[in-house]
Amino acid sequence: MDDKDLDHAIDLTEKLCSKIYDTLSEEEKNDEALIVALIWTAIAIGIKSEVEPPILRVVVQYATDAALEDHRREEETLH
Repeated sequence: MDDKDLDHAIDLTEKLCSKIYDTLSEEEKNDEALIVALIWTAIAIGIKSEVEPPILRVVVQYATDAALEDHRREEETLH
């Protein structure tokens, strides 16, 4: 996987996340279970579509970080 593929995957992920987020109600945006479900849906679609594992891994990590960005406290990290 080269940098061009990675940049393309991240760009598509960002666009899709924005579109999905814009369709959610305020109540849904605060539903952490829904956010996790959306991430798992992305994983399932990627696996079903036979997306290369490195691209899928980066996209899922990026989507996870973006989804948790507003829910993370300053002292918390993912690792």
